[in-house]
Amino acid sequence: MGLFYFRQLPEIYRQKMALIYHLIRQDEWHGFLEADVYEPQSLQTEGFIHFSTREQVLATAGRFFAEESELVAIEIPEKRLKPHLRYEPTPDGEDFPHLYAALELDLIEEVRLLVKDQSGNWTWG
Repeated sequence: MGLFYFRQLPEIYRQKMALIYHLIRQDEWHGFLEADVYEPQSLQTEGFIHFSTREQVLATAGRFFAEESELVAIEIPEKRLKPHLRYEPTPDGEDFPHLYAALELDLIEEVRLLVKDQSGNWTWG
């Protein structure tokens, strides 16, 4: 009942929660659904899973997924990921959320699409 009830709250309340996003391709998303646990290559190579805040997510899509036309944006309240979540600076000084653990399917609040508009800019689908 908890997740279902939360999704019924008006958008204004959802905006007050600190939500973070992980971007993945459709095929990766389907693999996640089959496994119930998501462990991308970055978890093995860098020790964490990359996330973005809502303010960062469109720029992240543009920087790292320029060749894609559609992405899955996994939305999670950051409080569900503590104590394994840290905000860390990138070389340009901007802080990004990093999850130092595998991601379990039941932590996800919502799944949204990012698509490119006619100008080639990322937008929420």
